[in-house]
Amino acid sequence: MDDDTMSSTTPVIFLAFANNLETHREYLQMLKREGNNINTKLWPHREKQLIDLHKVDNASVKDVFQVFTELFPDMINIFHYGGHADGGHLQLEGAAGGKEMAKADGLAAMLGQQQQLQLVFLNGCSSKGQVDLLLASGVKAVIATATVIDDTAAVEFAEQFYSSLSKGANVQRAFTEAKALVETKYYGSTNLNLKINEYTRSFTW
Repeated sequence: MDDDTMSSTTPVIFLAFANNLETHREYLQMLKREGNNINTKLWPHREKQLIDLHKVDNASVKDVFQVFTELFPDMINIFHYGGHADGGHLQLEGAAGGKEMAKADGLAAMLGQQQQLQLVFLNGCSSKGQVDLLLASGVKAVIATATVIDDTAAVEFAEQFYSSLSKGANVQRAFTEAKALVETKYYGSTNLNLKINEYTRSFTW
């Protein structure tokens, strides 16, 4: 199926992944699985032309901005990032696999301009510090982590979230089911909580 068959109003899910190729210790072994399995779970909806999917591995700052501002302006509904992060940055990839730190305030300013953006999912460690910036910019829902998260747990959380979403669950239910899976396998109930208000949904580890 060619991309040309998609309508300009078709919701787009943008999956961006970036790894650390400089040191073995910081290389995320599960990141490839995360991208492939999320893509697989959502692909049947892509085949039915209900959504469009755009996946970028080894994503750089230029790649992210190009997708949002040139390829799919005001068309992206979900932005999923997988990789290293902290409260003020996403770690993307620069030249020859080197680190490229994307500052949260600049990203939030750009993402806040995207009229169809419903959810930003930051699947990296300690990204909770970016939540307030994103919500203030106009993003309607954010999933982020408050502390370091195990690589396998992060992948399984994402897989369950998109599996539930693909079966018709809304964001809140998909989050709750994914949270329950990780909580059952890895963490006690005191380690997870969901904070919701009328306009936003986010979680903290």
